[in-house]
Amino acid sequence: MISEEKCAKDIVELFAEKCKISLPKYETLNNGGENFLAIYTGNRNEFFLNVLSDIGSEMSEDNPFKNSVFLSDHKIENWLLSSEVEYLQTLLSESLTIGRDSLKSNFHKKFIPFVGGEEKRIDSKTNNIIYGRRGSGKSSLILYGCNKIIEHELPFVWIAMQQYQGRKDIQVIPQFLYEMVAECEGYLTNGTSLKLKEIIFEMEKQGLKLTFDEVKVNLPLFSRYFLPFVKSKGAFYLFIDDLHLLGNEIQPLLLSAIYSIARGNNVYLKISAIENLTSLYNYELSEGMQSPGDIQIIRLDYNLLNPERAHKHISEILKSYAQYAGIPSLNKIFDLRTRHRLTWVCAGVPRDALYIFDNSISKAMNENRKKVAITDINMAAADSMTEKEKFLSDDVSDDQQSLRELIEEIKSFCVDVPPTHLEFPYVPIGTFAQADIPTDNPSG
Repeated sequence: MISEEKCAKDIVELFAEKCKISLPKYETLNNGGENFLAIYTGNRNEFFLNVLSDIGSEMSEDNPFKNSVFLSDHKIENWLLSSEVEYLQTLLSESLTIGRDSLKSNFHKKFIPFVGGEEKRIDSKTNNIIYGRRGSGKSSLILYGCNKIIEHELPFVWIAMQQYQGRKDIQVIPQFLYEMVAECEGYLTNGTSLKLKEIIFEMEKQGLKLTFDEVKVNLPLFSRYFLPFVKSKGAFYLFIDDLHLLGNEIQPLLLSAIYSIARGNNVYLKISAIENLTSLYNYELSEGMQSPGDIQIIRLDYNLLNPERAHKHISEILKSYAQYAGIPSLNKIFDLRTRHRLTWVCAGVPRDALYIFDNSISKAMNENRKKVAITDINMAAADSMTEKEKFLSDDVSDDQQSLRELIEEIKSFCVDVPPTHLEFPYVPIGTFAQADIPTDNPSG
């Protein structure tokens, strides 16, 4: 027979594994002849409670702690060493990559409205293109939009363009249509799906010889079988994530093909892209979509224009994550001045803020601090800059060298050239990681 001590340890180890945290403190108790197992946390959160409930439901009836395991709050001397902060770091890490699989997660529960309330338009019956820098929240907005469409009980498809990255050939269009049909199979009858795939296969047989004129010949046939399904459902939403990854030449042709099916047929396009890498319309060919007539623009790049609003937005995001993890206040892990520094170094970009904050927690823990300090933010930001430079090959494949040279000039200017117009003592950026700069200015 397994001892009560072994049963208790197995339960706590399973709890830690499912929560992705270190083994928490626990204690076995006996009250009135009944055994209890108390697992100590700083502040019970919904996730921990749900995990414990699931574990309880899976226990055998002869387990001495069946229906008698509970979470118990205890005083936390250092929140950075708490189970809640461990879970917070897991949340931060998982949130850095938002994709179609995120629909299965609880990420949307932590969603914070954008500075300009852009989320209010994402489920509207219009076509929209969402422009924003890397990490500005484009995919998060698409995820939010998909969840709103689920609430409306309408059909939708989310297609990420990574697998078409750099492509310029016309075959992108039938392959995209195939993916759209495949994702719709839960809505379509088997006969309709087969008819649509037959039309697509005929285009794919042409290989690289396929022309856009041949695609246009097949689009009315595609619409003939696809649109009755849309009519029966009332509307259909097509979410396209990272359109800019496609070759610039093919983007307007793909949009033109999709729009020929969508226009006037209750099919609504919601697209995300980086603006300077996107071509909505080819004026020579008169193909694509034009703003604002065909598609309306949503821009997420307002944060740089208003630092205080950016700070408020990022603080609200971090507060949402902290509360979800069971941390009662952001002040438990870093103070207001440090949060202002975080907003400054991430230039108002939410994903950069989450990434830098996650790394700064690790750095603070390594230094045995009780709170994240400005030094930790600075060091994490320096690491982030090195990694962000790697994205150049993805975003600017045609002229990487000149852009790298320009970045080096800017870095040299910031690090090596003392600004003579500033009233406070000059400290080179290279020393930020070693020393905090006393200042009453929240922006740094």
